[in-house]
Amino acid sequence: MKSLIFLAIFALVFSACSTKRQYFEPTNISGDAKISSLNASIKHSTRNGATLSNGTLITQNGLQSKALSANEYFLGSYEGQDVSSTIEGKLTIRQGSALVLEHEFDEAIVSASIEGNRLAALSAANKIYLLLIDTNEVILEYASGASYAQDARTAAPVFLNTIIVYPTLDGKIMIVQKDSGTIVRDAVVSSENFFNNIIYLDVEGDNLYAATGTRILSISPDRTATIAEQIKDIKLHNGRIYALLKNGF
Repeated sequence: MKSLIFLAIFALVFSACSTKRQYFEPTNISGDAKISSLNASIKHSTRNGATLSNGTLITQNGLQSKALSANEYFLGSYEGQDVSSTIEGKLTIRQGSALVLEHEFDEAIVSASIEGNRLAALSAANKIYLLLIDTNEVILEYASGASYAQDARTAAPVFLNTIIVYPTLDGKIMIVQKDSGTIVRDAVVSSENFFNNIIYLDVEGDNLYAATGTRILSISPDRTATIAEQIKDIKLHNGRIYALLKNGF
């Protein structure tokens, strides 16, 4: 089971980059690029989408005609439901134009995920939450360590079979039992003092991958591996991590 990966050791094979900078030139171009412009500027962005200044959303499915109110920003779409928050901490879930949930947190929510009746969220105060949507009941509220800055790339929680993996803003991942909301363990990805948010969190097969801006960690049933780099972005595909580094490699 995927939930057992945290009881095992971690694994990942990373390919080293050449020290010589290389540039790619395509040898075959099949068509011209289509250039278009947005109908407003981007006022807020996350890994899962962006909010334009007119309230229009950019999701993973493209530009959406639906719009948020002036003080809301988009966090992501899950199971056909859109999650948004305000800077004051009012979180809203909508399904189409229908309101599913409104909940007032003590601080802004910076990332969230939904599975069935459960909402997992991370706040700007580095608190993780688990909330039951049908009753609007918070069954877990836990403050992790101090965090002095936030990154727009902050990852969203990941639901697995019986657990939820939460990112934090201080370089850790938290493992929570889905049914009870009990924290069962945590793991340190990086221990930097500043800008140590978990910017990437994903699962493929029995492997879990997490990263901050300075370190990548992999968990699998075989072993653990880490790599330290200045990381700009990450892509996971077919068991391989592709990292775009700040030095251009």
